[in-house]
Amino acid sequence: MQRIKGSPSGIDAIYKYTIYFLTEVRCCLHQLMLDLAWVVFEQQTSVAGLIRKIMLHTQSLLTCQRCQVLLVDNTQQVCRSAVFLSH
Repeated sequence: MQRIKGSPSGIDAIYKYTIYFLTEVRCCLHQLMLDLAWVVFEQQTSVAGLIRKIMLHTQSLLTCQRCQVLLVDNTQQVCRSAVFLSH
């Protein structure tokens, strides 16, 4: 079978699709990082509010129904936990 000049071979097409797919994934990851940075750096009134926003944003990204954060303070031997449920 003769290859027509200028037409991509199967390997070329797979390679180009792979590059395209990886570029799309990278773009999506960059957008997620920008979204998270926006959540973190917008005006915050308390650390608890910041943690809540981060957890709810992460929960929506992972499409899970609930998530939990565990904060440990070794200096005071204190452990705090909070569960976040989807709305």
